[in-house]
Amino acid sequence: MKNEIGYLLSINDETEKKKLEQKLITQEKLHALGQLVAGVAHEIRNPLTSIKTFIDLLPSKYDRPQFREVLMEHLPVEVNRLNMIVTDLIEYARPRPPNIQSCSANELTSFTRFFTSNDE
Repeated sequence: MKNEIGYLLSINDETEKKKLEQKLITQEKLHALGQLVAGVAHEIRNPLTSIKTFIDLLPSKYDRPQFREVLMEHLPVEVNRLNMIVTDLIEYARPRPPNIQSCSANELTSFTRFFTSNDE
């Protein structure tokens, strides 16, 4: 039989570690957001460049029927392209209702067992 003389209590302050982990997660999210914004800006800039080019050429070439034909062919396409980009962004950002599905108790326990077995 062993005699217990005392206890040893070890306490670690995990506050700083948790703060650093949260900061890293925030930085990763900001990096991903920055990449998304850069991609969206690129997609918007392409049709805008085309539209601006046509507008810049209007004063000198509008009297030419061939130019007006090309203008009327391309401008609506570029405007529609911009509209689709903005529509897609709005759809992406719009909150969606949760996708609630019913399941049996068997399915639920099987599902929870799958996740708890990986925690070991």
